[in-house]
Amino acid sequence: MTNNNLENTFSDILSFKPLIDKAGNLDSPSQIEAWLSDIAAIIECDTIHLIGFKPQSPTSYQHQVIGHEHHAIENSVNLDTTYEHCRESHTPYSVEVKGSEYGLMIPLRGVSGILGSVLITSDTYIAPQQQEWHWSILGPHLLLALKRSFSKDKIKITKRERDCILWASEGKTSWEISQILGISERTVNFHLSNCIEKTNSANRQQAIVKYLFNHTL
Repeated sequence: MTNNNLENTFSDILSFKPLIDKAGNLDSPSQIEAWLSDIAAIIECDTIHLIGFKPQSPTSYQHQVIGHEHHAIENSVNLDTTYEHCRESHTPYSVEVKGSEYGLMIPLRGVSGILGSVLITSDTYIAPQQQEWHWSILGPHLLLALKRSFSKDKIKITKRERDCILWASEGKTSWEISQILGISERTVNFHLSNCIEKTNSANRQQAIVKYLFNHTL
């Protein structure tokens, strides 16, 4: 594989700008996948996948893999390792991907509250140094598109549930919340139980953390 096509695209701003403009309107996995396919055609590689992470707590994250046959990629790479690399480093590194001769993982940076990495697969060697600066430009636009996609999956709770969990995040007990909101303590516990279920949490404290992470990113 050669990188001349990508080099030419980046050297000609009139050719490169449409890629960024198109990325600015992406807000769904299917649109992101189509955009990645366009880039793959330019650089003449086999596939490009986006692996996105949205932290939900200090120890957990929500992930999304976007690209052709993304389930196979999801089963082929170690998501925890990819996540840690995205958090700690911006350096591209080689990975083994089933069915591909060569894989290159490129961490993306530049958007608060979300992490990501681009996985490029090819039947020939891909020079990391030739790809890294390209994606340092494209990366933030791609992450913003991913963030818009993630935002559609925000945890949906009612106004009263939100009131209860926000007061609970301030350290208020169920009885104190009931006095503040003018409802029974039993009703407060009912709303907080719904929050625990909707955030797939084990207890009230975990539900608070997940809700705050989900709605402040």
